[in-house]
Amino acid sequence: MAQSTHYDWDVETLDPDSGDILDHYHMDKLAQEQALDESTESLVLVRDTWDSDRGLIDRTHWYPLESNDLEFSNGVSVPERFINEFNQWSLNRHDTKKP
Repeated sequence: MAQSTHYDWDVETLDPDSGDILDHYHMDKLAQEQALDESTESLVLVRDTWDSDRGLIDRTHWYPLESNDLEFSNGVSVPERFINEFNQWSLNRHDTKKP
């Protein structure tokens, strides 16, 4: 029974009135998604744990724009490579907003 973990960035499109998730845009690298409309979109890192016999056994989320915590919703620490990737994306994003 081997386990593996997979990480995936996701931009969730939200209903502006209810906050319900309407759509997902998944990507391997955050640099693929430079634009983000924070009024209708939310950035999340998804952590899936898979078991070779049972399939998906755990899914947790990290919303870096909504929390200063460096943990997924289950308390597992976010790997440093994703924190670095988010920080770089955030810097690039703010640079593109300058006149």
